[in-house]
Amino acid sequence: MNTARRRTGRRSARRNPALLGFSIPPMDAILFTGAGLVIPPIVASMIMKQMPVAWQTSKPAFYAVKAASVLIPSYLVKRFVSPRAGNLMLLGGAASFVIDILNETGVLTTIKSAFGLSGAMSQPMLGYYPGIGGGLGKYPSLSANGSAPLSAQRMVSSIPSRLNPADRF
Repeated sequence: MNTARRRTGRRSARRNPALLGFSIPPMDAILFTGAGLVIPPIVASMIMKQMPVAWQTSKPAFYAVKAASVLIPSYLVKRFVSPRAGNLMLLGGAASFVIDILNETGVLTTIKSAFGLSGAMSQPMLGYYPGIGGGLGKYPSLSANGSAPLSAQRMVSSIPSRLNPADRF
């Protein structure tokens, strides 16, 4: 009779712990999906530079090149790295392709305006405050020179000339 205790290979910690109730996906899934989002626009721009000038301005040619730039790298990754990596890269590339189509047709702009996100995607620190209706929130008439709201002017219009980068050189 075997009296030795049998050990089980039970782990106490999970591989992907939950953060605020959400499970974190594996790192390779994040990397390959991100590569699928980033690589196709780069490949498409390199292919478009090699095409004839008449095709470079054609939208059907652009979408054909974009589809090829999604399918070909994901197929190569699927063939030479792993099928799972290729499928994840295809998923990210398809998401990039759909986002381009939605931007081109104006559907994304309609969705943004329906939810009040028209200026939320802008970069206000580059000189304008787009999307802020009528000025600075609850101070709509606040302006630098008293005539137009601050959102309609350049941010550098009210600074002294010694601090204005345009006047330095």
